[in-house]
Amino acid sequence: MNTYLWKLSKEKLKTTNLYLYSNFIRKNFSIETNGDFNKLWEWSVKNPQDFWKSIWDFSKVKGRIGKITLKKSKCNWV
Repeated sequence: MNTYLWKLSKEKLKTTNLYLYSNFIRKNFSIETNGDFNKLWEWSVKNPQDFWKSIWDFSKVKGRIGKITLKKSKCNWV
């Protein structure tokens, strides 16, 4: 069923941060999402270090990133 209560226009979608970030990932990490943001989510879960580095770069954080992008927890309950 393709009935929507509300849908963002393609022109408006192209101005969202999620769309812009998706293009950033495509250009910098060769990840093609084709507008499917679930693919972007899957990539972020499978590649957490690349994901957090990409967030740093995309958002242009001012500061030093340091040598450790992501430190894994020793917790085994997950």
